[in-house]
Amino acid sequence: MHLTYGAATKLARADLHLEKSHINDAYAMGSLRPEVRVTEKHFQKRRRNNRILEKFYDAKVIDIRTGKAVSGKCLGCERTNRRESRTSEKTLRPFRGEKLSKGKRTIRKQRYPIQPGDLLLWNGQTIVAKGTHCCGKSVMLSNGKSVTPNKLKVLYHIGGWQQIS
Repeated sequence: MHLTYGAATKLARADLHLEKSHINDAYAMGSLRPEVRVTEKHFQKRRRNNRILEKFYDAKVIDIRTGKAVSGKCLGCERTNRRESRTSEKTLRPFRGEKLSKGKRTIRKQRYPIQPGDLLLWNGQTIVAKGTHCCGKSVMLSNGKSVTPNKLKVLYHIGGWQQIS
């Protein structure tokens, strides 16, 4: 085991004519200094599973004060405590006009093989997936195009760590 401190690392880095960075500090601290150095890669922890399977989309109504479409929550009773009445002076429900669409719940029932961040091969070029849509029948690519999965080949499936540079 070899202990070193910041002052010694700073001197070693100055002798090697390196700028201050995490990877250069590690290189200067070590006793072995190879001629060829690898490039620095940064990784970021990524969530592997979105456990929220259900999404709620609120109803859309017309605000009679402005005439614009807003969500039903915006024109609710605004109470923060059950002691308050739903018909108190804080309620905005009287300003609800015509209902444009009713609220809905959607439940995701399947996980698709191509996940956001996967490295794909498409038309001879490597590209990153943004996600899937249309029940997995299409994949959104980072260039904004939508492609069917059978025209793609997965080169690298991203796991728990995502490379950011």
